[in-house]
Amino acid sequence: MLKKSLTIFGDGYQIRDLLYVEDLIQAYELAIKNIGKVRGQVFNIGGGIKNAYSLLQVIGILTNNFGYKITIDFDKVRLGDQKYFVSKNEKMKKILGWSPKTDFLNGVKNMINWQKNNL
Repeated sequence: MLKKSLTIFGDGYQIRDLLYVEDLIQAYELAIKNIGKVRGQVFNIGGGIKNAYSLLQVIGILTNNFGYKITIDFDKVRLGDQKYFVSKNEKMKKILGWSPKTDFLNGVKNMINWQKNNL
């Protein structure tokens, strides 16, 4: 929203799953309420396969929502960067019944609206 350029390390086709912050907070709250079930365990928490997008796809979505072209600078890929990361949330769903509720496209619209009203 500040019309600054973005730097992508690599080609921009890296896939990430995107999780709406309110869904993450819900997962934390469930874990706290059920600490006896989850104490000492590790959970993958993310947007899952339904919310998996490439960096370039996300920038395209932001461009459409902002109504102006976002400037992208490309730099060399960073050592250890993953080309594909999508969280498998099955353990959290099995133990606590949690799964992400917010579709990425709705979540990004909510985020942009919040930023417009609060920045």
